[in-house]
Amino acid sequence: MLNITRYEVWLTNSLIHKKKEQKHEMKTKGELIAACIKLMFDNDTNILDPENISDDPEYASRTANIIESINRAFNEVAKAEQLPRKRLVIDTDTEYEEQDDYYTRYNLDNLVGDVYRVNNISYQDNYGRYYANIGIRLEGENILVLRTLTAGKYIVTYSPMLTERLTYDMPDNYEIQTIAEDILDIVPYFVKGDLYEEDNADTALMAINRFHIYLANRPRVTNTQSKVKTVYTQY
Repeated sequence: MLNITRYEVWLTNSLIHKKKEQKHEMKTKGELIAACIKLMFDNDTNILDPENISDDPEYASRTANIIESINRAFNEVAKAEQLPRKRLVIDTDTEYEEQDDYYTRYNLDNLVGDVYRVNNISYQDNYGRYYANIGIRLEGENILVLRTLTAGKYIVTYSPMLTERLTYDMPDNYEIQTIAEDILDIVPYFVKGDLYEEDNADTALMAINRFHIYLANRPRVTNTQSKVKTVYTQY
């Protein structure tokens, strides 16, 4: 269970409201690595160059572990459904697994491959009538069952899995696009907690708790990416 103090709740809410008022700017891989190093080694007085941090021999051994830990933090962000939601449009031409007069089964892994959780399914007919929530039926984790279409389209809104991961080969000026700026600001606390777990358990617990407390208090993302992906089968 997370030990949430009044200060931590105040700090979380302050960061959320502050970031809402700021213009979004993408953080780079190098900036995030530098932020992690500054937090983990607060007695390090060296001036860090985010544009070339991966090539700095003094931090080479630390950088490899930090990148792996950042990706673990990104996974936690995705599981908290803090990535922008996506949409899949299904119409009469969409590839399916199985179909009869009543139901059609669609394999979500084959259609998009990044579904973490289906949030909502709506239906729009050819006359412009829109039905906002028709219910969700899943067989297993990836087979979506819908009434067989004769016209119109289904619009499936879902929370995606993590698809953007940092790699060692990415340049330090690579811009991280799918994680919100305020979440990136708190990722170094996860990294500190993750990498300090064996060396300093108390410090690690405090750091990783701050990360999870922030995610828990941050409103769940409900905006949807504007691009609608429609998948067609080839005949």
